[in-house]
Amino acid sequence: MMIDISMIPLPLWAFFVIPLALVWVASSLRQMWRYRHVPGYWGMPLVGNLLDVQNKSWHGLHAEGVARFGPVFKLWVGADPHIVVGSAEGVRQVLSRAPHRYEFPSPLAGDDREMMRDGLLFARDATLHKALRTVWAPAFHPNSLAAYHGTMLSAADRLCEVLSLVADSGKSVEIWRLMGKLTMSVIGTCSFGIDLDSFQEELALAGRLPPPAAPGTSLGQSVVTAFWVMLDNTRPEKVGTWATLFMLVPQVFKEAVRTMARVIPDSHMFAMSGSLAALRNVVYKLMAAERQRGAAEGEGAKQQAAAGPDRAAGLQPGSFLKHLLTAEDKTFGSLSDKEIMANVFTFLGAGAETTANQIAFAIYLIATNPEAEAQLLKEVDSFGRGRTPTFSDLPSLPYLEAVFSEACRLMPAAPLLFRQLEEDLTVAGTNITLPKGTKLEVSLYSVMRDPAVWKEPLQFRPERFLPDQPEWNNTNPAGHVPFGGGPRMCIGYKFAINEAKLTLLRLYQRFTFELEAGQVPLKTQTGLTQGPASGIHIKVKTRPPA
Repeated sequence: MMIDISMIPLPLWAFFVIPLALVWVASSLRQMWRYRHVPGYWGMPLVGNLLDVQNKSWHGLHAEGVARFGPVFKLWVGADPHIVVGSAEGVRQVLSRAPHRYEFPSPLAGDDREMMRDGLLFARDATLHKALRTVWAPAFHPNSLAAYHGTMLSAADRLCEVLSLVADSGKSVEIWRLMGKLTMSVIGTCSFGIDLDSFQEELALAGRLPPPAAPGTSLGQSVVTAFWVMLDNTRPEKVGTWATLFMLVPQVFKEAVRTMARVIPDSHMFAMSGSLAALRNVVYKLMAAERQRGAAEGEGAKQQAAAGPDRAAGLQPGSFLKHLLTAEDKTFGSLSDKEIMANVFTFLGAGAETTANQIAFAIYLIATNPEAEAQLLKEVDSFGRGRTPTFSDLPSLPYLEAVFSEACRLMPAAPLLFRQLEEDLTVAGTNITLPKGTKLEVSLYSVMRDPAVWKEPLQFRPERFLPDQPEWNNTNPAGHVPFGGGPRMCIGYKFAINEAKLTLLRLYQRFTFELEAGQVPLKTQTGLTQGPASGIHIKVKTRPPA
């Protein structure tokens, strides 16, 4: 049951708030003294720099802080100091030497908390992360990536069919959410072998397909609906009272806030818990169905499962869930159902949202840079506008890859990463030593716009990533880290790059895109990822015959 927390009596609030204020003051004074040697913001009482984050976004505040204070500075999340590292040398050092991360700051509890904590992306402990990474590895074997190509091609062609419905009509479409449907479709098929009904609504309206199932009446619709509700509630403007309070209070009060949020949920907690429960319900049904198939296949299938995956062969599309059900690690053994659930959730989030954002940003940047668009179209035409790309064709499109790399640099879907020190660390290039336990924000956004690393860092110049260009050959590799680095570098980065390149190729074989007025510069916001604040609205133009 959801209760309006504004109905809580004033004496009860006073009972909670007065001790909180006293502990907050004591904690703040202690932390101020501990980090007195680190330059940076002091923040406001109680809220720290969260109002600045709300007004400028996390990555915007990082860029401002690097300009004001240098490559290492502090900001405050309530009573909690976070140290931002924003130089190429410092980022490379932290990503390689500090593989531990702190738990995602959320008042979610129980199964909801475990979904956020026990998957590959959010696993705090480096040993657990390494074990999970080993379990995930066959899904991104070169043979697996090649096997996914047909699924990616089919999804891209379905998107082209949708865009053809509005091409040259003068009507605009919101390309960011369409990209989300594309990436969800790919993930659904590659990981679970199910159709997530992507684009069925749009094509049904045009009479190309039967009407879609009502929301929640198919497994695909249930996954899509629950996942987008969950993601929508991570947007900064949707964060509720309990989630905000959880970030503000000192550590000693966080479990109390977690308990109260569970007992008296606000609308944000109610929506988040409901969507996560819906996701669990669907995935547990898929797990049960997979186990039934395994039992029906008999003893031979059991022996093959016990032997583990053939790492030389990789995985086939749709077999990731089956792989998780049978995988074992030398240290941790087989995964529990809850751990499988957490890693399925991670695959959905990491594989759908970030890639969708990055492809949409690439289209936006191409539309605002005619010279880059002309060069891209030239390469696409040279490849062949009527040619169906194979997996082996993807490496032969250097400018297309440069376009995507530059979009990742200038507008990264993951602008920051979180780490926590397990030992004292003197940040490279500085005389600042940070004590064990320090919470770090690794500012990928600042590094990839650093004028000390990049020429004209705010300009969209894909040619800087071409192999024959001296800028790329002379650039510090740590200056381009859209997928992170070190032992926690995104394991699926090649999957994302292949999907993005194939989608962009198919789109620009048929169309060009014109932005609706008023979107330059594009306003973005950072929740779990950086995305457009209000979408990206484009008009679709059919390319004239060659």
